[in-house]
Amino acid sequence: KFASFINTMLVLLPISLVIVSCKKEEEDKQQDNAPSHVEAVDLGLSVKWANCNIGASTPEDAGACYAWGETEEKEEYTPFTYKYYLGDLNEDGNYNNSEEYENIGRDISGTIYDVVRTKWGGTWRMPTKEELEELCLKCTWEMTEINGVKGKLVTGPNGNSIFLPCTEIYRGTQILNGADGLGAYLSASIGSFQSYAYCILFVWSDIASGYMGRDASRADGMAIRPVKE
Repeated sequence: KFASFINTMLVLLPISLVIVSCKKEEEDKQQDNAPSHVEAVDLGLSVKWANCNIGASTPEDAGACYAWGETEEKEEYTPFTYKYYLGDLNEDGNYNNSEEYENIGRDISGTIYDVVRTKWGGTWRMPTKEELEELCLKCTWEMTEINGVKGKLVTGPNGNSIFLPCTEIYRGTQILNGADGLGAYLSASIGSFQSYAYCILFVWSDIASGYMGRDASRADGMAIRPVKE
């Protein structure tokens, strides 16, 4: 009987090790690796918003810029350096043809294509189109400056606020509309066509708040403000 027990344990042991290994791998994925200065701010909306951009050391820092679905920064942001560009299949010089962009999903929030989930882990992720629209429509937006950096103070229904600094948009090696007066934030949602991603844009001097949704090229480099459940 003892020998039979030992044989049974030897058979079950590898299975147990696999289960433990899978559990640890899943726990590692759920580990919150956000920097210590990052806070999740409750604005009274459906998700909590980070107090700073990904790659930023302070709330007024613009942080890092990423192309849609990519998880690393680059020196050049063009269709030809974009990881999911399939090439100018039509050879017509138009780099926005939808069929030339790999379909990685219509919503990449929380997936392997989500730079926030990749970098910060836990339940942190890129905001969806609906969550950015909620931020625009249900909050008040006021132009302000923090330590000389222009941006918008976004105040939620419960009175809590976050600061969105003006940011840069990278196209090629050029910076479009420097960080003096434009804010651009990328979402996890595809745009109107396969070659575009949804984002929000704001002009610092524009006192109006509300719907600010736009389509941007998936290959452009833009800032991201993370959210979590």
